[in-house]
Amino acid sequence: MKITLVASSTGWHSDQLVAAAKKASVELEIVNIERVNDVKKEFKKFGDVILWRSASISPSIDRTILLHLLKDKPLINHVIIQPLISYKLYQQKIVQGKTKLNGIPTFRYKNRKEVLKAIDSGELRYPFIQKPNLGSKGNNVFLFKTEEQFLAQPKEVKIKDQVYQNFIRNNGDYRVLILGGRVLGVMKRTAVEGSFLNNVSKGGKAERVQDEEIISEVSSIARSVAATLDLNYCGVDVIKNEDTGEYHFLEVNTAPQWQGFQSQFPEINVAEKIIELCVDLASRKDSPTFDLVREFYDKNYTYLGDKKFHYASRMYLWTKESQYRNYLNEIKPRYLGITDKETRAIIAEKLQDKEVTKKTKTLSKVLREEHFTKYPMITKYNTILFLNLFAENLYGQNIRSEISEFIKDDEFLKLYEELKNDKDSILVLATHAINYFYLLQNYFGNIKQIIEPEKYLELAATKSHALDLETELRFKIYILTHCIIGKSRFYCDVIDTSREIVYSDMCKFIEEIIKLNYFSISLDNKLEFLVCCKLCNYKSFLEEIIQDEAEYSLGEVGNFIVDKMNLKARLANNQFPMSEHRNVLYIMSNLEHVK
Repeated sequence: MKITLVASSTGWHSDQLVAAAKKASVELEIVNIERVNDVKKEFKKFGDVILWRSASISPSIDRTILLHLLKDKPLINHVIIQPLISYKLYQQKIVQGKTKLNGIPTFRYKNRKEVLKAIDSGELRYPFIQKPNLGSKGNNVFLFKTEEQFLAQPKEVKIKDQVYQNFIRNNGDYRVLILGGRVLGVMKRTAVEGSFLNNVSKGGKAERVQDEEIISEVSSIARSVAATLDLNYCGVDVIKNEDTGEYHFLEVNTAPQWQGFQSQFPEINVAEKIIELCVDLASRKDSPTFDLVREFYDKNYTYLGDKKFHYASRMYLWTKESQYRNYLNEIKPRYLGITDKETRAIIAEKLQDKEVTKKTKTLSKVLREEHFTKYPMITKYNTILFLNLFAENLYGQNIRSEISEFIKDDEFLKLYEELKNDKDSILVLATHAINYFYLLQNYFGNIKQIIEPEKYLELAATKSHALDLETELRFKIYILTHCIIGKSRFYCDVIDTSREIVYSDMCKFIEEIIKLNYFSISLDNKLEFLVCCKLCNYKSFLEEIIQDEAEYSLGEVGNFIVDKMNLKARLANNQFPMSEHRNVLYIMSNLEHVK
C-alpha cells in the first residue's frame, strides 16, 4: 500500500507521518502541488490514499478541478473538494445553516465606511474582532474597543479580506481533535495575561481537559461540525460565553498541527492514528463493506463513549463472542455495580431528576412532550427495567429486591393500567410505551399477563390525524419493531412465529410501509427491520435492496455506515458514536443469531 502526502513544506509533522508509515510497513511519498498540471502529470504515481496537509496551489477553482482527477481515491482531508472551507465566513454560514449549533454571527464588509455603518445599526458593537477570512495561528487578528483603534489601523489592510465578529467574553477556548469521526482528545487554550488570543502560537497556555461534562459538551459540537463539513481530520475550536454559559462553534482548522496535542496526550500517537485511518480507507477496494464496518467499530470501541454498553451488549447477545463478554465485564462496575450497595446507589442515581433544557427540539420531541408530561415516570421506569433485564441476561443477577426498595410493584402496575388503553399516547410515545410493556412483562414473568401484541398491530394499522405522514410512519415502525425486539427479550431469544404468528404479521406490515415509502424511511429503521426479520425467521424481498443501500452508504470520513438516501437524514446522526445504533444493526443483520 502507498500513501501520497501532499505538503508544501516538510518538518516535524511530516517526519512523524513518515516514521508512522514505516512502522506500519506502508510506503509514503511526499509531494507538493503547485499547479493542476502537476497532478495531471503525476497522477498515476499517486498512492492508494491521498493525505492532504498543504499545497502551493491556491484555494480557488483549480482545487475543484482536482476533484475529477482524484475522485477514485480516498482523500484526507476533503479541503480539496470544498475550496472555500478554509474561509472563516464560509465555515460559520455552512454550520449555522445545516445544524442547530450555536455559531458566532460573522460579517464581511467592503470598506471601512460599511463597517462604521454596521456599528451605527447595532449589527457590530465594540469590542469586536477583526480577522482574515483566510488565516490561521491567530495572525493579524485584532480586538477593537473603540472607533479610534479601528480607524488607526494601516490603510493597506483590505477590509474586504477580513471578517468581523462581536467579541465573546471567555476564559479560553477548546480545541477538539477529530479523526475519522472520533474525538481523539480535548485541549483548553488560555491566553496569556494582557492578550485576548488563546492560540498557543501566540503564547497561549494549553492543557488537557479532564472534566467529563466539558468533554461531552464540546465533543458533541465538534463531531457535528466535522460531520457537516465532511472532514476526516480536523481541529474544531469551541468557545464558552462567560456571560451566558453557552458554547459556540468558533472555527475549524482543516489541517491542524498536533505537536502541542501530542505533549498533552502522550498515550496517543496522532501520526500513527492518521496512518491507520489511511490503511482503513485503502482497504475499501478489497474488503466487503460488512467486514470494514465491523472491524472499524471493534477497533475503535474505546471511542464510543456512552454508546459502549449498547454496542457490547447487542453484539454479545447476538454472537456470544468472548471479546464482547470482556467488554461487558469491564463496564459492569459503572453500569450495575459490584455490590448490592453499589447497585442500590446506581438505581437511586437513575431515579434522580435531571432537567436538561435544549434550545431546539426535534418535531418528535415536541409531539411527545405532552405525553411525557402525562406519564412523567415512564422514561425512568424504563431505565430501571432495562437495568433489571440486562442484570439478569448479561450478568446473571437478580436485582428485583434492590429495585423494590425504590419502586413498588403497584407503582409499576399503576402506570401500566393508565397507559395500556391510551392509544394516542402509545402511538406518540412509540418505543417508550412498547418497551415499557415488554420490560414489565419480563419483570413480572408469568405472574402477570401484560403484553397485547395483536392490539399493538391493530393500533399500527390505524390512521392518525394528529401526526404528519412521515412522523406517523416512523412511529408505527418503532412500535412494531420494538414489539418484536421486546418479545425476543431484547435479542436474547428468537421468536417461534409458528406459535405466535402475529409477529410475522408485524414483519409483513413493516415491509409494506417501507416498500411504499422507501426514501422517507431512515436507514436505521430499515436495518432494524432486517434484524426483526432474523428474529422472526421472516424472509423479506426488501433484504437485498436494503443491504445494497447500506453498502452504498459507507461514510466518507471513516468505515462506518451513514444515512445518505433518507430524504430527511440528520447530519448529526452521521457522527461515529451517533451512528453506532445504525451500524450495530447493520452488523447484526449480516450475522446469524447465536442462541
